[in-house]
Amino acid sequence: MSEGPRRVLPFVLRPETFGEDLFRVFEETDASDLHVQPGHPPMLRIEGVLTPLGDRPVTADLCRRLLVDYLLKRESDVLFRLQEGVEADFSVELPVAGTRRRFRVNAALAGRNLFITVRRLKAIEFSPSDLGLPEDFLRLVENVRAGVIFVAGPTGSGKSTTLAAVLRHLLARRPIRAITLEDPIEYEIPSGMGLISQREVGWDTRSFRDGLRAAMRQDPDVIMVGEVRDAETALALLAAAETGHLVLATAHASTADGVMERLEGFFDVRDRQAVRERLIEVWRGALAQTLVPTRWGRRVLAWEFLEVDRGARDDLWSEDRRRVRERMRWKRRRMADCLARFVAAGFLTAEIARSCVNVPDEWDDDLNSYLEDLRREGFRMEPPRILREKPPQKPCPRETVDPLDDLCCDLDF
Repeated sequence: MSEGPRRVLPFVLRPETFGEDLFRVFEETDASDLHVQPGHPPMLRIEGVLTPLGDRPVTADLCRRLLVDYLLKRESDVLFRLQEGVEADFSVELPVAGTRRRFRVNAALAGRNLFITVRRLKAIEFSPSDLGLPEDFLRLVENVRAGVIFVAGPTGSGKSTTLAAVLRHLLARRPIRAITLEDPIEYEIPSGMGLISQREVGWDTRSFRDGLRAAMRQDPDVIMVGEVRDAETALALLAAAETGHLVLATAHASTADGVMERLEGFFDVRDRQAVRERLIEVWRGALAQTLVPTRWGRRVLAWEFLEVDRGARDDLWSEDRRRVRERMRWKRRRMADCLARFVAAGFLTAEIARSCVNVPDEWDDDLNSYLEDLRREGFRMEPPRILREKPPQKPCPRETVDPLDDLCCDLDF
């Protein structure tokens, strides 16, 4: 099936006001990222899709002026680092549409030409229920005081948003001390009843490992780790959980039970058994998630949840992954079960649901029977807030309006 023409937002490229015009549209569209590269029009990532602004390409000189005159506006080592062939990351606060906004900027070279990537830093305004997170997962996070809980999923599946919403929820209800280690910081999280320090790798600390080791001396109740990238970070994470801290971390795994395999993969074969034993002792649960398109055009969070209780721990000790998955089926906590409920509630079609299942074999006769039972019982499900409401911002600029197109300003996870 051929794809339709790519959507282009109208944009008049005026060199003298390029920065102001660009960031005004960035704000109006509620895009997550901005890309400026010579030879191409500026592009925004809106609801996960790259969308050009007009059809006039940016010149190398205009790209450089955007960096030097608009984003930096002062002497900086950024240009020196670029000349040395090293990419540069920095944050900037700019006046946009009558208010001040924070952005994270990456400047780098490709073929000796400068290109710029900008990400918006937002205050996290959504609760876990607004995002559609399961109550059982939230209850686990609220009740656990020590151990590690993972949020898993592919890149772009909303893991950072989930962790930020969960941490905001905890801080609003308990006077806790929280330390976050992020790369980059994507949301500003309010301290609520407690105290939070958000630290960015590469700016506030050299690495996740170093940040974790330092956090142990900063009296935390909760430590949030944006990504576990290597064996040393994994060991530091386990040490933090073993010494009475609650650690929230992300993992690049498609299934909740696949988190263990992901962490073991950082180690040599001879060390994996010892790592497995340490992880099983402190592992409290994992949520695996992805974003799926609904019939309204917006994406909704689909999830599966593994609570590492006594029974699940016994299965993990015996390395019986089939039993772990079967235990999740009994409680209807697999992603296939979540997607079946979405189909029964009318959020999406069965074809879309089947294409999004993280374990394809689990869309089987048993699941079809579960789906039919839901339909026969007249299953109803309240859509999460992100599907019921539009974010409070101006509509996207456009020349023509299509009914589904009207949803392009949806929250980007």
